[in-house]
Amino acid sequence: ALVSEWAWSRDDVILHTLPLHHVHGIVNKLMCPLWVGATCIMLPDFSPQK
Repeated sequence: ALVSEWAWSRDDVILHTLPLHHVHGIVNKLMCPLWVGATCIMLPDFSPQK
């Protein structure tokens, strides 16, 4: 349902910045894009100084 409601497509490229210990970060911003073949870009770490 989320894939169709948010209109995910294989052409989407997602910069994943949400923590993976939270359901929104896992389901909405990782599983949905991967389900349709979109690209998820993960940052190696977070640093407020950068």
